[in-house]
Amino acid sequence: MNHQIKLIKIHKRRLAILLEQQRKFQDNTPPHIVTEIEDIIRNIKEIDTELRRRLQELMLKSARYGINTPVEVTLEIEDIHNYFDGI
Repeated sequence: MNHQIKLIKIHKRRLAILLEQQRKFQDNTPPHIVTEIEDIIRNIKEIDTELRRRLQELMLKSARYGINTPVEVTLEIEDIHNYFDGI
């Protein structure tokens, strides 16, 4: 699995924990929690953008190779597609 996909999953787990804490604190959420939530959301968006670019590059490579596309390219395309299908 792509390391970026693993990183997004880690970020999403951490985000879920922080959002639960924010829900408990309601209007009294400590600023460091709010800042961390914003940072994680920004990081997820950046990684998501990188993954979309990577997918585009891999699709072009696959089109160039045609039937001779290396297995690792095909698998990475599949992993990224599965990630986006799951969101």
